[in-house]
Amino acid sequence: MKWYCKYINLPYDNHNCFEFIVMVVNKEFGFNVPNLIRYEKNVDGMNEQILKHQFDYVEKEPVKPKTGDIVLMSANRELNHVGLYVEENGISYCLHCMKNFNKSIMHKIKDLPNYNLRVKGFYRWLK
Repeated sequence: MKWYCKYINLPYDNHNCFEFIVMVVNKEFGFNVPNLIRYEKNVDGMNEQILKHQFDYVEKEPVKPKTGDIVLMSANRELNHVGLYVEENGISYCLHCMKNFNKSIMHKIKDLPNYNLRVKGFYRWLK
């Protein structure tokens, strides 16, 4: 079983999108990223917190993505969603947790616009 399979279909009630990726990178990639956006459950709060903390734990410049990098996304022109980049067999995916689906999911990057999500950049975690 691939490492990411155990993170698909986890209930949204347990994690917002940022809580979800923090849990995954801390467990799978050995980072110690504090959960700065723990209590934000609404879109406006997420947008404010992502803008406030977006470069606290990731490099300031977008990168060519590799598995484990953060995917910064917007919905309705607001920076309010994050996920993890996963590459499998040459296909680019985003592992993320979304309220609309009420669970964690993995979508092909190219399909994200079908869910009103636009990738704004890929960022590498600071070590």
